This record gives sequence, structure tokens and C-alpha cells, in this order.
Amino acid sequence: MKEGMHKQFNESRLLAAAGHDLRQPLQAMQLFASTLSASPMEMCREIGRNIECSARELGYMFDVLFDMSKLETGAIEPEIVSTPLAAVVGQVLDEIGPALTDRGVALRAELPEVCAFTDGALLGRMLHHLLQNVAVHAPSGDAVVRAGIENGRLTLCVEDDGPGIPAAMRQAVFEPFMQAPQEGERPQGLGLGLTVVRRLADLLGHEVVLGSGPGRGAQVRVILGADEAMARSPGELLSAPTSQ
Repeated sequence: MKEGMHKQFNESRLLAAAGHDLRQPLQAMQLFASTLSASPMEMCREIGRNIECSARELGYMFDVLFDMSKLETGAIEPEIVSTPLAAVVGQVLDEIGPALTDRGVALRAELPEVCAFTDGALLGRMLHHLLQNVAVHAPSGDAVVRAGIENGRLTLCVEDDGPGIPAAMRQAVFEPFMQAPQEGERPQGLGLGLTVVRRLADLLGHEVVLGSGPGRGAQVRVILGADEAMARSPGELLSAPTSQ
């Protein structure tokens, strides 16, 4: 048993160490694809767009593997500080926007000016994985990222109008390589995104709650630690939303 765990640990360290070298050819591919996309010839532009789409999906698979390997090796040390929530969400939307557009997802954000006690970079990684999950499992639909005070606690919520997740699967989907079944479709991705979300939440001291049902879409709520001043005035918090 110990030998198996030691081997897994070494494999995770190897993947983390190889991350930079693995990303270089992918970044070159994305550069070449961008050049094709700017071509005056329609056929070249179409080829470039297809390559860009494939490169983004491959890049996400690398991201989730690298995040998982860092978590497995204990290489992530969070820095919990007061962090503007809208800034974190805005950066993630800029990063993942093209992937959502490719999938036909109409995304909007409803965010008040509020600070959370968290690690902004790691919370951004969590949100990135949640939105990638929307792109894969709820394409051509609507999604919203919103924040507010629920029962005196600051909550960041990602909602979609996709096929939803059966109640019996709501805990299982956080396990490695588990994916909710989709009628008539082959599973996509690695089945690690929600695993990384749960483990990052545990590392940050946040709570993740999944609400869903077949045909009712999915709702993932990340319960955060709020800035004390904001926590004392939830009415003021909810009365000042900003949209993106």
C-alpha cells in the first residue's frame, strides 16, 4: 500500500515538474492558430479557429492535471487575504470567455462590490474549473455567476440551465474521474475538474454545495469567509450589484 502511494506521489511530482515543458508546444500551437485565424482566406481562418478551439480544450486538460498534481504533492500554499470578488471573477471571465463562446454559452455576472477572505488566485482556479464544467455539460445555454449573503455567509454561485445532475450522483461527481451521465453523449474531459474544486475549497476552508436535478440545471455554491464590515451589512451588500 505504501509503495503504491509513493509511486503515485512520484508520478504527481514528475507531472508538476514537466508542466513548463509540456506547455511550450501548446503555446506555439496557439500562436500559429492565431496567425491562421487572421488570414484573408476564409478556409485558413476556419482552420485557425478550429485549431484554437482544440488547443484551448487541450490546455484546460493540462491545467486540471497540473492543479491535481500540485494538490497531490502538497505544493500549494494558500495566502488568505481580503480579496475583491469582482476582480477575481472578471479575470476568470476574460480567460475562459472564448471557450464559453465556442460552446454557445451565454454567460452573465451579477456581482456586488464585496471582499472575501480567500486566496484570489486559487478561488479563480476554482471558478475556472466550474465554468469549464458548464461549457462541457451545458453548451448552448445560459449561465450566471452571482454573489450574495446567504444565512449571514458570503456565497459565490455558478448556475446553468443544462441537463442537471441526479441526486444520487451529487457527491460522486466530486470523486476523481467521475462524470454525470449524459444521454446520447460520450463523456468529455477527464472528470477531474470538480475534484480539484472540492480539494481547493478544503484547502481554503471554503464549503462547496451542489444543487441540481435532471432537467433543472446545476447550481454550485462556494461559501466563503466575508470581510467583517460586509458581513455586518448584508442589506447594503445586496443593494449594490454590478454586472459584466
